[in-house]
Amino acid sequence: MNDSPAASESGFGSAAASLWIATVLAGGKPLPLVDAAVVPIVDCAETEGVAALLYQRLAGNSNDGAASEVSRALAPLHARAIALEMLRREESRRVLSALAQADVPLLVLKGAALAQWAYPATYLRARDDLDLLFADRSVAEQARQILLGLGYVGEAPAANGPQYELTMTRTQAIGPDWHVDVHWRMSPHPVFAECFGFSELLAASVVLPEGGRGLGKVHALLHAAIHRVSNLLIGQGDRLVWLFDLHVIEPLLDADDWAQLASLAESRQLAGPLLAAMQASQRLLGTAWPPEFLASLQNWAESEVFKVDRAHLRGYFEWETLRKLPLGARMALVWRKLFPDTRYMYERYRLQHRWQLPKAYLRRWIQGLRILIAHWRQRTH
Repeated sequence: MNDSPAASESGFGSAAASLWIATVLAGGKPLPLVDAAVVPIVDCAETEGVAALLYQRLAGNSNDGAASEVSRALAPLHARAIALEMLRREESRRVLSALAQADVPLLVLKGAALAQWAYPATYLRARDDLDLLFADRSVAEQARQILLGLGYVGEAPAANGPQYELTMTRTQAIGPDWHVDVHWRMSPHPVFAECFGFSELLAASVVLPEGGRGLGKVHALLHAAIHRVSNLLIGQGDRLVWLFDLHVIEPLLDADDWAQLASLAESRQLAGPLLAAMQASQRLLGTAWPPEFLASLQNWAESEVFKVDRAHLRGYFEWETLRKLPLGARMALVWRKLFPDTRYMYERYRLQHRWQLPKAYLRRWIQGLRILIAHWRQRTH
């Protein structure tokens, strides 16, 4: 987590700001602050996606001084979150209604669904897009055509690895652009892409108050844990908004949910990701996970092939991706890694001219060799 200029000037870094915010979100008493800490905390809350949530937690707090100043500084962000939610709700209903009229089965994922059944008010769950899951690539393409008719544009991102989603964008003359992420696998992480089929998730889904269906509690929790692993590679696995999803789901689980969660964690080789996510939310937010459940996850995780403590390493990610693919797909992926298409190279290396391509490919091969050597050394140790 990088410190903002305000944090650097105040001496109150992002780590300290995040800890202060987490304490408040967990229901703890706001710790004393110096005035200089106000701006870093507000900046951190916005970056971590919990500005409106923090304002709500601080509202009515009798503390004087800097804590009250934090609340006042968050007020505009809180008001903006409410206004955006009103616009977002109308646009989401328009999209879901068009897809429903075309009889396209789908599931609403992540924050757009959790906001409706896990949070006291939908605007408290910050989000930038509407994530929708479809049964397969052909159904996703059908949905893309419908979204094109609604004024959205977009295509699959330039990439040279397995792809399970594309982003559609509708540009607004006033206000933020709207984004719809079209998924045909629950997770974009190749290791977890095949863990759950659409029909299985749909059968256990719940009706959402604002339209459509979303993942049930157990699958939503597992999805949150997998999503965390997917973001470790870019250093954003422990964003507070994502950890708070875990925190608010925990009190909603009943005995049957815990039994199903245990069964799926063990049978789908998800004990490690789930344990790591639970420990992260427990560490920062004090989430009260049952100790005996954590102990069971620890035992199952030790026998799993995928190790979460290495998920942040690029070489490990690439190796595990190859391991999950059949032989033909592996060979095709290796070729794409060595010789990505030019569109990817232009975007990845910010090229301006075609003559820059040979140098970019050489740079890529050298970087790849370094990653391979580092991964091999890790394996031998």
